[in-house]
Amino acid sequence: NKNEKQGMSCRFDCQESMMMCSFGGRQFDCCQYMSVIITSLGKCFKLDLRNSDKEWMKKQIEPGVTAGLQIILDAHLEEIFEVIA
Repeated sequence: NKNEKQGMSCRFDCQESMMMCSFGGRQFDCCQYMSVIITSLGKCFKLDLRNSDKEWMKKQIEPGVTAGLQIILDAHLEEIFEVIA
């Protein structure tokens, strides 16, 4: 519908938002495993590593803070502005 098309065109895409992704200490292209869901607040990115052909992406085998999933986002704060009604 028209609202979904507008929502898709006026929001940032995955490559513009996801700066870095890693799992188990290994970096990967998270946009390759993302799907987009349009919500009333805009785009939502859903990450699903279960269908990866890389076995190391399917399970965590090491304990520790750096061994889990890490995603660094660019919030584009420089482009946010306040609308006065």
